[in-house]
Amino acid sequence: MEVYLELFISYLKIRAVQAVLCIIASIMAAKLADWIIGRILSRLVSRTSSTIDDKIIQILHRPIYYSILLMGLGISVRLFPLPGIISFVIIGLFKTTAIIFWSFALFQSFIYLINWYSHPNQQSNIIKVHTLPIFDNVGKIIIFMVAGYFILVSWGVNVTGWLASTTIVAM
Repeated sequence: MEVYLELFISYLKIRAVQAVLCIIASIMAAKLADWIIGRILSRLVSRTSSTIDDKIIQILHRPIYYSILLMGLGISVRLFPLPGIISFVIIGLFKTTAIIFWSFALFQSFIYLINWYSHPNQQSNIIKVHTLPIFDNVGKIIIFMVAGYFILVSWGVNVTGWLASTTIVAM
């Protein structure tokens, strides 16, 4: 029995085996998060009278799943004995994919919240039919700019100049 245990431990020291185990663990963790959000959290928010929380959970479900999966895959890429540039590109693609998933989710959530908040039965003084387009456009621009910023940062681009010029334009 000790021989098998030592053999098992020696296999766990191999980086490729660690990477494969990390891939399996990330898939299991993503599935667990999927189950928790799909079953438990959705059941909790369905008890409320408002439908906004149901829609937000539905929108955020997919990015949470893929973020957990991509984080595990990123860790496994670092464990694989790959050349540095290949590892950098793969991890950059994972980060970019996660940012795009979250950007689309924020975009959908924003559109849903703006439309819900501007609905005539809401007691809002800020968002009315004539102010809806300005809030809609400004929100979309901000989400797009923040997504672009994080994509550039994920690839290691120095964004100091871009950030300074954006600040000057905003003034």
